[in-house]
Formats: sequence, structure tokens, C-alpha cells
Amino acid sequence: MHKTKLVKLLEHLDSREFTRFSDYVNSPFYNKHEGVIKLCAYLSKYVAVPKKSHKLEKERIFKILFPGEKFNKSTLHSISSKLLGLLHDFLVITSHEEKRNAHHIKVLAELRQRKQFKDYDAIHRKILRNSDNLYTDVEGLYWEKFSYHKELDVNFLTQGGRTYNENLQLKNDFLDLFFITKKLKIACDMVSRNRIIGSDYKYRLVDELFVYLEQYRDPDALFRQEHDDGRNVNIS
Repeated sequence: MHKTKLVKLLEHLDSREFTRFSDYVNSPFYNKHEGVIKLCAYLSKYVAVPKKSHKLEKERIFKILFPGEKFNKSTLHSISSKLLGLLHDFLVITSHEEKRNAHHIKVLAELRQRKQFKDYDAIHRKILRNSDNLYTDVEGLYWEKFSYHKELDVNFLTQGGRTYNENLQLKNDFLDLFFITKKLKIACDMVSRNRIIGSDYKYRLVDELFVYLEQYRDPDALFRQEHDDGRNVNIS
């Protein structure tokens, strides 16, 4: 079993991640399958010990999970697949933890749908207080701000708003910035690969973007000026 996708992926977890994953598997909210719990506990003992790779033989593991029963490859595969699925979910959840504002924006949407506007305002204040930019790429930052102002605009309409709402403009502007940044980055990758491997990638709409950008040598600076130096968009 040491060559399976499950074990290969588990080998890339450090001790802290493995401990957290074990807690995740043992949580009844995510998993109630006893066989999966036993398999996780067993693998946690031997995956990181190369000298004990023989402990990962399928027949040996099956005997631990189902003592006294005849080896059944499909049964073991089914349990392993369930554990691998949990591991995939765990990796996504833990990667999401670093993006606190993105998480809070989703919480806002859930609270709005349940009409819990007092709690909504409290979570909104958390977003506004979080001034640390956790993104290393502007694309992620622009997308998060687009999502933020999109949610605020929906909430404005939900509560019967019929006046000017700056969030409609802001979500449009941040979506533009996200698109321009992402589009130009992909175009650069295409140009680079065309030169290196002689491929023929087509980077459409780039000429039109350059015509637009030529009007505003620093579109981000223009954006900040239009919105009072960014004082209304501090969600990062």
C-alpha cells in the first residue's frame, strides 16, 4: 500500500498536519466510518518511517482492520478511497484558513440569507478591522475585494435599497482590475512559451487592453483617485 495515492500524499504532511488530519477524521461531523478511523490511526504510525514500509502491506493492514476475516481487496480499496477523499477535503479547508476575509465574506452571505443582520454587521466590522494583506498576488486581492463589494451590494438590495450604492461601482472596478491583471499575466505566459517551445498560443483581447491602458498609464492610481485614495475599499 506504500505506493498508493493515499500514502504518497500522507508522506507530504508534516507531524502537525498529520495530527490535525487525524483529528479531522475522528470528527463525527466529517466522518463516522470506524474502518476509516482505524486506517488513519494505523497509517499515522508508519507512513513517516521508511524502515517500516513492510507494515504498509495491504494484507497486513487488512488483518488489523478486519481481524479474522479473509483478505478482500475491494473492501480495503473502498476504505482507502474514503480516507483519501477526506484528505483532499482537509487540504482545501486548511488552505482556506489563511484567507480570513474570504471566509468572512462567505459568512456574510449565509447570515444575509437567514436575515441575521445584527450578526452580519458584526462580521462586516471584522473585515474592516483586518488591515493585514495576506495575499502575495494582486489577483487574489482584487478578486476578494470584488467578492466583498458584490456581497455588500446584494445585501443593500435585500434590505430594499433604492438609492446610489457605491458597492455596485466598486465590484465592477475590482472585477476590471482582476480581469486586466489576470489576462496580461496569462498573455505573458503564452508569449514566453511560444518563444521557448515554438507553440502558437493565441492571446486574444490583449491589443484592446493595451489601447485601454494607454489612456491611463497607471489604472490602479486612477482607481484610487476616483475612490478617494482607497479609503472606501480597505478590506484587505
